[in-house]
Amino acid sequence: MFDINILALFGYDTNNLVFYGVADEDETQVTINVKRKVSVHFCPKCKQTTIIIHDYYTKSYTLTSLSTKTIHIIFHQRRYKCKYCGKTFVEENPFIKNGNYKLNLNLIKQIIVYLKETMSCSSIARLVNVSDRSVIKVLNDYSTPVSRKLPEVLCIDEFASYRERKKFHYPCLLIDFKAKKIVDLLSSRDKKSLREYLLKKPKQEIESIKYLSMDMHQDYKDVFLEFNKNIIVMIDSFHFIRYALHGLDMVRIRVMKSFDESSIAYILLKKYARSLDKKEPNNLHKFRVRYLGNSYYYETDVIEIMCQFSFELEKAYEYVHTFIKQNQEWTYKEALLGIKRTYMRFQNSGIPELVAVGKTYENWYQEICNSYLEIDDGVYVSNGLIEGFNNKIKKIKSVCYGITNFKHLKNRVFLIFNNNEPRKKL
Repeated sequence: MFDINILALFGYDTNNLVFYGVADEDETQVTINVKRKVSVHFCPKCKQTTIIIHDYYTKSYTLTSLSTKTIHIIFHQRRYKCKYCGKTFVEENPFIKNGNYKLNLNLIKQIIVYLKETMSCSSIARLVNVSDRSVIKVLNDYSTPVSRKLPEVLCIDEFASYRERKKFHYPCLLIDFKAKKIVDLLSSRDKKSLREYLLKKPKQEIESIKYLSMDMHQDYKDVFLEFNKNIIVMIDSFHFIRYALHGLDMVRIRVMKSFDESSIAYILLKKYARSLDKKEPNNLHKFRVRYLGNSYYYETDVIEIMCQFSFELEKAYEYVHTFIKQNQEWTYKEALLGIKRTYMRFQNSGIPELVAVGKTYENWYQEICNSYLEIDDGVYVSNGLIEGFNNKIKKIKSVCYGITNFKHLKNRVFLIFNNNEPRKKL
């Protein structure tokens, strides 16, 4: 025997509902007939009371749960008639939201759960058998972003959103390093957007920022120091090390292009380019190199062969990887001297690509050294968290084949990462 109180588990008020029979039932699902209790209603036109039932019509709803059967509800909704003015009107439907929202409460909760996963709105719509527009409406209505206060340790980075007229849009992501939560998502990383955002924040909140972790984007530094000159700006280690590896890669490309495309040197430098970036090449197993007579080599052997094609490449590889190995053990005081020696060594290398890296390191010298500061006992600030967020956002954009509506993107990001409580009460 079906118990009407089971519907209370899905968030419905069962006090005014009457259950009067199971239409169909098996091991996985049950179909029930439900009515509201008869009560006195007020005419929306003349405000007089009436209990005259004009007719009935049915509406169907499906409630699903992992722990119970699928429940199909056939709701017999009454239409009342006013004996004074003749107007007909329907009674309140407990299975839909007030207003014109045509989704039942259970379905809205399901959609919100799916929206927290890396799924496109169209995929969610197919799963719950509603239109794409209905899913987007739930996203906009129940996931309004709530900005957090600016924290003591703020991480900032951008990601490519979509391209319009051969130009990429770069939203700016702000992260609370300690709380591991999104502070806000701005539509652009330019100075104008950053200034407009900070102008809306209380002065006391901006002054509470002690550390700012970022990449080497000058606008971030300029704007935040304009509002708070006491901020300690840090260049995240991932970015300045990645910049040195990028310089090494530019040397590889220049050397590679100096050879014929059919030569062994060109093929090896192209095929095993990523081996030059590795901090610790794989020396546990040999692998067959088809271009070297199908012989078996360790990865370090292949790197050594590539470096023999050019003295500049060999020198650049040694300089960059020596710096990467040394910097891991530096304290702040050691970094003050170590970074200075590094950029001077790069500038004096005579290799154009490393000279450019050295000049950039010199320009950002203090900010790079600040990344070696401990904010707590043994805790260093890193943008690793924000890079992880960016990767998941890219995954969402890939699944959705791009999201060009910034409002939808922001709502989705806050729903996924901050697990926002619904703006509207469910």
